[in-house]
Amino acid sequence: MFGRGSWGTEIQQSPIQDDSRNIRPQSTTCHLKSFITKTVVALGEVCTYLTTLPSSYNVRIDEILDDFAPLYEGDGRLGDIVLGDVITWPKNYVVFH
Repeated sequence: MFGRGSWGTEIQQSPIQDDSRNIRPQSTTCHLKSFITKTVVALGEVCTYLTTLPSSYNVRIDEILDDFAPLYEGDGRLGDIVLGDVITWPKNYVVFH
């Protein structure tokens, strides 16, 4: 779609694209559930500005509720990270509120 700017120059407007791969949750505040016990193990916020695998989110950790819950990627446990760190967590175990 084209239009005229105030100085007579053409302005091109990009069409709205519906790309379902870029859907973001309404709230980025979330609970992380254990993929073993299904209980809430941490609170955080999804980092929508970071890219990750389609099956997971990058989450900045605000509070750890279970220090012994295993990390999704790599060896270690939640108690091994520092508040404010960004970790990857499977989408099926992230609950938005």
